[in-house]
Amino acid sequence: MKGLAVQNRLAVMISLLGLGLLAHALYMPTKALVAQVLLEVAWQRSLASGELTRPWPWADTQSIARIQFPSRDESFIVLTGSMGRTLAFGPGHLNGSSKPQENGHIVISGHRDTHFRLLEYIEPGDKVILETIDGKKHTFRTINSRIVDTRKETLALDQTRHQLTLITCYPFDAIHAGGPLRLRLDAIIET
Repeated sequence: MKGLAVQNRLAVMISLLGLGLLAHALYMPTKALVAQVLLEVAWQRSLASGELTRPWPWADTQSIARIQFPSRDESFIVLTGSMGRTLAFGPGHLNGSSKPQENGHIVISGHRDTHFRLLEYIEPGDKVILETIDGKKHTFRTINSRIVDTRKETLALDQTRHQLTLITCYPFDAIHAGGPLRLRLDAIIET
């Protein structure tokens, strides 16, 4: 009888531990999914007003563009800034690169395990559409995808061409995030 009680307690503890691990694993993807709903509302307000809008009152970022991947039937709201706290909610625009509504080199980064997971499947020639706050849509065509080691190479912003660079951590199935490798996808303006 006493052995059965110990087994039951052990089973409950293992079950709780398993539920805790599951909740931890689902936290980031769930946060990213819910945030996109709030970001969509903020984006619609931005389009209507022509001004950048915060997705929630205490947010330290704003909706700056919408990025669409027609080949994957996916779209995401792009936020100002590319710090980790921003990327938890959506792809982020790299400060210092051209703004989405400007000509030049636009850089957007995202997490490999949420919003930019789909970069693994983007092929050269695929379209990427960037909708700007003025409601205009700019179509880019991907020209290459390559793995970059951040210890050996830095991103040089080429402002002479209207281009888009998308960046995410690599490899996609890495156990630990934040290693030195990045997948860099380059696209040039089509329209």
